[in-house]
Formats: sequence, structure tokens, C-alpha cells
Amino acid sequence: LPAHVLAQTKLISGDAGDSASWWDGELFDRILLDAPCSASGVVRRHPDIRWLRRDTDIAALVRQQERLLHALWDVLKPQGYLLYVTCSVFDAEGEGQIASFCQRMNRERTAVRRHPSLGHVLPVAMPVPANLPTLRGDQSRTRQPFTALDAGSTPQNGAQSRHAPPAMPAPFDHDGFYYALLQKVG
Repeated sequence: LPAHVLAQTKLISGDAGDSASWWDGELFDRILLDAPCSASGVVRRHPDIRWLRRDTDIAALVRQQERLLHALWDVLKPQGYLLYVTCSVFDAEGEGQIASFCQRMNRERTAVRRHPSLGHVLPVAMPVPANLPTLRGDQSRTRQPFTALDAGSTPQNGAQSRHAPPAMPAPFDHDGFYYALLQKVG
């Protein structure tokens, strides 16, 4: 990064969900929330994850992600951006989490604008978790790369295109992940 950007950058270490323990009251322009998750998207590189995770882990992680989203949203400036990222392919930790958060914020507190982003990105021919919807007529239990998770989704609301971006060469040999870019507009 350029020196003038580094001079303005502040690094803080602490529990993001407990802002009272570290926050000095100055709102942030940008926040990256690399949320703790099931790591289901990196099973290709870490096959032991399959045996280390329990069914109850997902619900606990979803609650923790929700707690972090709310806490960090409170320290974000109006018009500021929050980038939410997980290395999970599960809807509950990705699109489901963000859709629920946006709905709740827009109803109760501050307006949220979702900016175009790929949403869930899945590796080649990865087995589909049982809780992910399939496309109409798709009876297979595997997904090809960049398959939309919901036939009604658009890139603006978190799901990716059915086609790979031209800059990304085939074959797709990458991890699964999710990201959504949110802006505080209220």
C-alpha cells in the first residue's frame, strides 16, 4: 500500500463482537469481516474438516456470525462499507445469513444497500450440501463452478452468474467461499 494509505490505516486487535472493549468511538469507513465459519469451502485442501465438524457447529457459527455482523455494523460510518466473507459453501453462513441481516436492518434500524458480488463461489463438481437449493430441473448432487444457488438470484443480491468471469481461466481449481459487500445508507 502507498505510504499515505498506510499512515491512515489503524490496526486494532480485539473481540469484534465486544466493541466496548476496544472501540474508541471513531466510526470506520470500511470493515472487512472475515467471519469464523465451518470452513466447508476448503475441504479440498483440508479433508479433516469433514471429521472435525459436528451438526451443532453450524448453528453456533451462524449465531457468532450474526453477533459479529451486528456489532461491527454499529461501528460503521453512514455510507461506509462492510465486506462479509466466509470460506463456507453453506447457505446459512452465506446468502441466508446476509439476507436475514439485511432484512432485519432494513426493517428495524439502518438501511442496507447490497452491492454486486458473486456470493457463493463453489469449486468444480463439489458435492452439494443438503441445505443448498438446486436449479430448476437440476437433479444432480454436484454443482459446476459458478452455478447460481437460486434460479431467481442476480449478481446484485449475492448469487453468482452461471458463467465464469472471462478473466478466470478453466479449469476451476479453487476453494469455495462466500462474500457480500454491504453499504450502510441509513
